[in-house]
Amino acid sequence: MSIILKSGSSGNLADVTANKALVVEEYDPETFYGCYNYHSGNLTVQASAHSVNTGGFFWIVNKPGSGKKIRLERIRVATQITSALSVSTVPRLAISLMTFTGTPSGTPGTAAKFDSNYPAQAFDIRTTIAGLTCTYGQVLWAALPVTSLGSAGLATATPSEAFWIPREDNYEVVIREGEGVVFWQPDAGSNSDTRKVVSEIMWEEYNG
Repeated sequence: MSIILKSGSSGNLADVTANKALVVEEYDPETFYGCYNYHSGNLTVQASAHSVNTGGFFWIVNKPGSGKKIRLERIRVATQITSALSVSTVPRLAISLMTFTGTPSGTPGTAAKFDSNYPAQAFDIRTTIAGLTCTYGQVLWAALPVTSLGSAGLATATPSEAFWIPREDNYEVVIREGEGVVFWQPDAGSNSDTRKVVSEIMWEEYNG
């Protein structure tokens, strides 16, 4: 948000006199459309790594022509063990920024609105990559899944949970038209891996 100072008559700050009051106006160059959250549902850690540019759990893209920008607000990843399987691997569960061409036609996902009056989100969510030709960038952020080094039995397992909140670090990630994010596993897991993963991404949509 910006502050504009001007005189009450001419609009010229230098023209402020005893007879011309100073007017203070707030000017917000952004148009805010809404805040949204996507929950992945129950995913499973993969035995094999996802392939660069084609593999992933889900993709969220800002299609050309949306007229909006996307500001990432929060990412959460949680994992849990579901069986007495010995898993010593710790593959990254990663968020990467990406660019894309094409029109997404894969299985759609649905976001939750933080206010029912918000319009439908512009960020297009897909759980399969059909229709997209993607170029992944470097990993933006990653979490590691819970591990288990014994398979004799299963007691109460503490889940692994990690958050990425960019505004707490005074920076933001903006997704423009033709860009997106992918949630994927760039490293191999364990054979017969049964660890469960859930991920949530929260974002704002705006213009300005």
